[in-house]
Amino acid sequence: MYHERVPRRLAALRTWLCAGRWSALGPSGCAHPPAPRCTPWIYPLAADSTIEVPLDAAPGDRAGGPDERSGGRRVGHFLLDSGANVSALEPEWALAVAQVQGEAAVLPGLRLGGVDLSGARFRLETLAASYVGTLGTDVLRRFIVTFDYGAGRVELLPIREAPRCAPDRARYEPVPFKLRHGVPLVALRIGALTLDALLDTGAWYEFVGVQQPLLEQLAERLRFVKNVYVVGARGRRLQPTFMGLPVHIGPIELHAPLVQDETNLVGLYVLRRFGRFTLDFLRGVLWVERTVARAPG
Repeated sequence: MYHERVPRRLAALRTWLCAGRWSALGPSGCAHPPAPRCTPWIYPLAADSTIEVPLDAAPGDRAGGPDERSGGRRVGHFLLDSGANVSALEPEWALAVAQVQGEAAVLPGLRLGGVDLSGARFRLETLAASYVGTLGTDVLRRFIVTFDYGAGRVELLPIREAPRCAPDRARYEPVPFKLRHGVPLVALRIGALTLDALLDTGAWYEFVGVQQPLLEQLAERLRFVKNVYVVGARGRRLQPTFMGLPVHIGPIELHAPLVQDETNLVGLYVLRRFGRFTLDFLRGVLWVERTVARAPG
């Protein structure tokens, strides 16, 4: 019995030492947990911020291997819409592939970025575009979402893994945002005026939207440029544009015209100029590469 007890007691002593101060000194035999991989799920990203979403798909591997699309029997193009707090689905398409429940629908086989989304509810809505649905922040907030338009891909890191995965602060500039009604709002500075503006990847235009009363406050310092069609997920409309004042979010100057809109927002094609940026819903931060943040106008 003696020769059986001694190894067990030595193993218990080693465990106790490794859990205490000696673990910092790296004693021989101490087993340290492996560093988290922090490997996101990667999907091709189109210029209009749409991705191909697999349905009825079996879970797949991560970056560097087959993804979830390899097992999908159906796919649909969805817009990643950070400006909407509810996801939407085309009614005609919903009747073909979803379970319709009143004015909403669910996609029983929906799985994205390693997360089961079969319980997510989609509002039935006719969309003025070629995609079949939108993924709003009710879905996107389950991930840290990195848009990489230069590489043509989106990276989805599930929130459950995100606390172990710190961003590279030497590479990225943090711009805080807050959630209001589930959508991200960032502090936007126009001259001396500061206002909350929506970070909206679903707004298809290269302008900074500003509500009419605020534009009227700035009218004396702005100059009219031209009337343009403002195109969004739900149609387009003709609006005047203005320039004449510097526009910033955090330390980043946005070289974009102002346009009258129903909401203060930064649209998709302004955000695309960053090349690569991350909506970190865990920490409430927009991460932008520092080379972009420090670039001269």
